[in-house]
Amino acid sequence: MLNSVLETRSVHNGLYAITLEIPEKEFEAVYDRYTDEVASEFITYYLENRGDDAKPGNIQIQHDNNAHIVRIMANLHYQENEHTSYSRHYGTFFRNLKDDDNRQS
Repeated sequence: MLNSVLETRSVHNGLYAITLEIPEKEFEAVYDRYTDEVASEFITYYLENRGDDAKPGNIQIQHDNNAHIVRIMANLHYQENEHTSYSRHYGTFFRNLKDDDNRQS
């Protein structure tokens, strides 16, 4: 089910927000009701599986019968209002390739 989730994120005045859209049939295969408690459980599980350290708050759920979509919306809070940044650290293999390119130039 997690692979079928459409995720949209935004930032407004320093507050991170997320909206998850899940196909109705896939959501109903796991959950039998549309409550904020279920939404909280789902978004927490979703964020943990994505390696996201945000703490969700103001969690709401909407069931769009016409579009057959379940939407879960929340604000995301990061410790000390900072998002964890992931920086790329290339191993020596890539540094050696870069050095070789520089020597050949």
